[in-house]
Amino acid sequence: FPQASATIILSFNASMLDLYNLPEKVSEKQSLEILLKKYEKEKTDIRLLLDIYYAYRDKNDVYSGMLYLKKAYSAAMELYEQNPSNLQLVDQLTEILTAADRIPDIYGLWKDYSQRNPKVAKGWARLALYKILRMEIQEAENSIQTAYDLDTKENEIYSSALLSVIYKLILNMSEDEKDIKADLSFFEMAMAKQPNDLTVKISYHTAVLIELFYSVMISNVERFGSEKSFKLEMTENQTKNAKELEQHYLKYLSDPKVLNKYILYKSLMVLEVLRSEPEKAENYFKKAVDLNSNDVDLY
Repeated sequence: FPQASATIILSFNASMLDLYNLPEKVSEKQSLEILLKKYEKEKTDIRLLLDIYYAYRDKNDVYSGMLYLKKAYSAAMELYEQNPSNLQLVDQLTEILTAADRIPDIYGLWKDYSQRNPKVAKGWARLALYKILRMEIQEAENSIQTAYDLDTKENEIYSSALLSVIYKLILNMSEDEKDIKADLSFFEMAMAKQPNDLTVKISYHTAVLIELFYSVMISNVERFGSEKSFKLEMTENQTKNAKELEQHYLKYLSDPKVLNKYILYKSLMVLEVLRSEPEKAENYFKKAVDLNSNDVDLY
């Protein structure tokens, strides 16, 4: 499992861990012609400039769209320099840099934001995310802990911590391992301090699911070379762990306080894949898509 595939196999973001609010529906795209007419009246609206870029990109005309992406960047940077505490601007700059394929620059952006706003938990949690992508795992864990000490309710903390579990597991993994163990120390600490917090509990069990996923995949790795179809096989201990996870997720599904059940459906889908139960997995997939059709990794 190459490092580059880590987030494709299993990834999580803060909106998935927002258990008390349903995912926002993506608004319908406006045509390029309508967007350009709006641009004639408002030339510095960052969201409008980004939408124009995406509209050009959808027409396979990235060259024309880049002009508007650059305008969006200039407008956002000018505003950010005037107000370096504005999180919405940093999010917009992150989106712009991602669209421009300047991922390494995003690290510097969140580092700058965190240094200017050291008391904002989300800043440290997002900085941790980009430290992870740079393979700076220990530094990322320090940032996650800083964020946690500032605000235990920030969802970004737990999504970054889950990504840290994945990367750390992969970086330390060898194919001859019989028993794969993930570093769950952050989640165990959070569970000890917040035993009744739903976000913490679901994040913890999702970290356990990550460990189970890679454990099953590695124990079946030799069979992937076969041209014949096969079912994934689980050891007695893996089967027991899968059953326990299922019971936890089903319990969370029945909790009336959990309005956003997306992370639960996605996790149950993964469990059924590991059990080689494609029909059951597809059932959970459909439920997940109904809630959030924009998670690329789900597909």
